[in-house]
Amino acid sequence: MSYLNTGDLEFPKEKFSTLLAIAEDLGFKDDIYDDGYISFEDTPRDIENDLRKLVVEAYKAGIPVKGKIHWYDSSSGCDGFYCVENGKLDCIDPAHNDIREASTEDLIAELKRRGEYKLEVPTPAGIIKAEPCADPNHPGIFLALTPKGFDIEIDLSLAEAEEKSENVSIFTWGNPSSEDWSRKDVIRRADVVSALKDI
Repeated sequence: MSYLNTGDLEFPKEKFSTLLAIAEDLGFKDDIYDDGYISFEDTPRDIENDLRKLVVEAYKAGIPVKGKIHWYDSSSGCDGFYCVENGKLDCIDPAHNDIREASTEDLIAELKRRGEYKLEVPTPAGIIKAEPCADPNHPGIFLALTPKGFDIEIDLSLAEAEEKSENVSIFTWGNPSSEDWSRKDVIRRADVVSALKDI
């Protein structure tokens, strides 16, 4: 295989000498610069294992290293990215890189399009799920519980905004045996404005 690597990793400038000592042992002496970069420009070798060791050793030494290196295998025509952050190196393909590079807004829009825009949190009581309201005329968020050991959802709470008044209504289901909400609280726009003025 014939690999080419291109890209930059950043690190704090003041950690140059410490990182240089780590880099020398792993064959990166000529790739590290005192302005806070490890830079690759068509570096011709498979660097994955040594780069992973560098990232881990730097992390142990308290040196944050982050960035992305594009690799290309000329013998197979394959390519991908080494993504470095928080002491980890991930090797990802170009399609997954596109996902990483997407904006938060684009990711949310795609999840909404798929109908999968929700948050699930494991708890001792079961899975608590939060998801947007299905009714576009009443934007808000819905909470439900899937109790541990069961395959059903129990409604917990719904918070939705009223378009004209800008008030927020909060509905609570206090009785798991009933499909009807048991309490409604309204947070009025005027009260919110008044409270914020007092801060």
